[in-house]
Amino acid sequence: MKRSITLRIFIICFIFLCAVPGALAPFVQSGATKEELSSFPDFIEDGKYNFDFFREFDTWFSEHFAFRAQLVTVRSLMIGKLLKTSADADVILGSNDMLYYTPTADDYLDTDLLSDAAIADLGHTLRLIKAHCEANGAAFVFTMAPDKPSVYPEYMPKNFRVSGDEGNAERLAKELAADNIYCNLIEELNKVKGNVSEPIWHTTDSHWNNISALASRNAIVKMLPDTGRRDIFKDVKWEKRLDWQGDLAEMLYPSAVPMDNQYYTDYDFTYRTMGLFNGLDDPLIDTECDGVSGSLLMFRDSFGETLLPFMAETFGKAEFSRLVPYDLFDLSRFDAVVMEMGERNLPIFYTMSPRIPAPAAQAPADAKVLSADEFTVYTEQAGNYTHLCGNLTEDCEYTEGVPAVFYVTVGGVTYEAFTSCETSLTGINYSDGVPCYSVYVQGEVAPADMTLAVSFGE
Repeated sequence: MKRSITLRIFIICFIFLCAVPGALAPFVQSGATKEELSSFPDFIEDGKYNFDFFREFDTWFSEHFAFRAQLVTVRSLMIGKLLKTSADADVILGSNDMLYYTPTADDYLDTDLLSDAAIADLGHTLRLIKAHCEANGAAFVFTMAPDKPSVYPEYMPKNFRVSGDEGNAERLAKELAADNIYCNLIEELNKVKGNVSEPIWHTTDSHWNNISALASRNAIVKMLPDTGRRDIFKDVKWEKRLDWQGDLAEMLYPSAVPMDNQYYTDYDFTYRTMGLFNGLDDPLIDTECDGVSGSLLMFRDSFGETLLPFMAETFGKAEFSRLVPYDLFDLSRFDAVVMEMGERNLPIFYTMSPRIPAPAAQAPADAKVLSADEFTVYTEQAGNYTHLCGNLTEDCEYTEGVPAVFYVTVGGVTYEAFTSCETSLTGINYSDGVPCYSVYVQGEVAPADMTLAVSFGE
């Protein structure tokens, strides 16, 4: 009898505990989190039944039940302490409390690599960008912010076994070795790591700290025209403050984010932001710095938030953009162009070409002029330009993995095209191995007005 009563009490308590988070959802916040939560779905939308209501309600409930952040935090702590692994699929728990972002594992393990042809295509794209910049009086530098495992591999879990093959970054560096385009921050930051006593990366964040940001600035600036401020940070001193909340820690422990160290220089920054400014993650930021020459256009991602102040202090005027595709139609205001992206994002660069006017070129004698059924063509307007892009079809004979260079002819003028796949328009991905072209031609151009030729490399 006593056993039966105890069992009933246990069942009642269990049901009560399971019901409380849902019952309190409308009245109690789910907890501290930076993620954007969904709103409660409407059963009727635009006068029609919303047949996705129950799916959307399930998403809403999973995000809003009471004490969600606290329960996620407790779960992550228990799994981390007891099982020595991460409770979040997007976070890797390394040794010494080092956290890694799971999408960087492919680069670390050298899996899901770009093909050799895709690497050659990226090199071709970057050389076209450099030629366009220099033709408009601007120097050009491309760089990648390293994945955390590329600088701190020693704390990765032992079950992550490196293949020993060359990754995307290493192969692209070789492709661009003779072009004076690529600033190799992977090599640079590994050197810095060996020469300083402080860590150059956050323990609980996927991004570098200010020490790496400044070292990256120095490496990039060496490849650009001197504005008279190349060595202004030469003798800075660092102050450590426990005031940083890592993005990976926020994913694992949303209600009790452990603080991480950040390092601050004793340098007195003088640059100022122009116009509306909300924070360093704004999509577009303009800066000015008195007494400094030079103007910079810098395309950047989240790594550029800590890099921005150091670059802004180096140029008299600078524009920092997170907008894609990269817009280089008008470079008349800039002396230098820098493209920075995270190492893990390199494949994305292959799916979207930057906006530059197509350079006039002469197709080689062996270029094959394609018939209409051998390629696709998609168009969209981009200001005063028409964007023409597409891919080879099954009716065109080509060998997969062989680099291709495309030539688009419009109105009797031939242009050399980018070899990016423009996934949003063509539906082709970088892993499909299908040769693609992309070109911006001034004016309005209809697909019927163009011809396409292709030259295959070795």
